[in-house]
Amino acid sequence: MGLRQWIRYALKAREAWHVLSEQMGWRDSFQQGRPLAGDGSPIPWYTYPAIEFLRSLDLSACRVFEYGCGNSSWFWAERAKQVVAVENDPAWAEAVRGKKIPQLTVMVATEKQEYVNAPHAAGGVFDVVIIDGRHRTDCARLAADMVHDQGMIIFDNADWYAEACQHLRSKGWFQIDFSGLGPINPYAWTTAAFVKASVAIPRGAQVQPTGGNPAGAL
Repeated sequence: MGLRQWIRYALKAREAWHVLSEQMGWRDSFQQGRPLAGDGSPIPWYTYPAIEFLRSLDLSACRVFEYGCGNSSWFWAERAKQVVAVENDPAWAEAVRGKKIPQLTVMVATEKQEYVNAPHAAGGVFDVVIIDGRHRTDCARLAADMVHDQGMIIFDNADWYAEACQHLRSKGWFQIDFSGLGPINPYAWTTAAFVKASVAIPRGAQVQPTGGNPAGAL
């Protein structure tokens, strides 16, 4: 590579880093250890492509259930009609409650079955269910029956849970992967959206995101 090409590469690399670090908020997210947008507002710990997709939706009439709580709960509560989250860590649940976020209710469930079945305790079928906490395979099995057919399931770290994703697809949910970088992490992963659709294209092989980290499902 010649000198001019190296200079051009360095300039473009700096531009790309500015987009990721400043505009998307990766630097502040990494330094503070919590997912933040470029303007400092809370965002979910999903991939950036998934966050961009969710920002494009009108969620104002939606009733949302979330496995796990945190900055993502704030993000959803700012957009949805109602958000109910279940958390296995009482201290963290109390910290999130302390933020007094409108439209958000945080439940505590320390036992596995209570945690997995929390959508039932919260009042039944939802428009959106987010799988982003503990016991994700079991939560996915329940979520398949806890979302309206016109609704959506969001499954974070879907690349680590091939069996759970297969179960959702077997129940008629179509998987749309949003793979790429996201807040805090130095690697790519997949946040998937599942919707009911008459799509006759079968799923191929399990694909790891470029630059991803396939180790260690939660």
